[in-house]
Amino acid sequence: MEGRSEYLQSNGIEAFVYSTTISNELWYRVQAGAFSSRENAEKRLEEVKNAGIDDAYIISESTDSNQDDTTGYSILGQTFQSPQHMNMYVNEINPDAIELGNYYLTFGEYYGVRGDVAFAQAMHETDFLRFIGVVQPDQNNFCGLGATGPDNPGASFDTPMHRPTLFRVSIH
Repeated sequence: MEGRSEYLQSNGIEAFVYSTTISNELWYRVQAGAFSSRENAEKRLEEVKNAGIDDAYIISESTDSNQDDTTGYSILGQTFQSPQHMNMYVNEINPDAIELGNYYLTFGEYYGVRGDVAFAQAMHETDFLRFIGVVQPDQNNFCGLGATGPDNPGASFDTPMHRPTLFRVSIH
């Protein structure tokens, strides 16, 4: 599985290995994306097949048949991206960014939330740790907690690690 994931990545397609249980048996899969629209998933499937992987397919998952497709990703659950992938992602956009991926994995596991989704939200809030808004880097406030405008830049924390409220993020 790792070889296939590495092969896809060498072809410019982000991929990772994850485990799942099917009929009480542990299986490993390579995932090359997660999309809220079938059209985008089909485009990625075509890219994967063009890279020479003929046995690729789309999995459609929903825990609630009444769930609206526009709700996004759940913040609850397992972190799929590794700390290295999270750090590499932000460093492609901001080479000066500090490495936070391990914090998101660790706190995500502790609180039962998807650290990779919380990490993505932090990158959105901080413009990839460039801090172009009212929150400043020395605040160690990567989610913009309490920031409401120039007169209220939000909460400040001593270090990047001491923020249990970091993962109290709602994604709609």
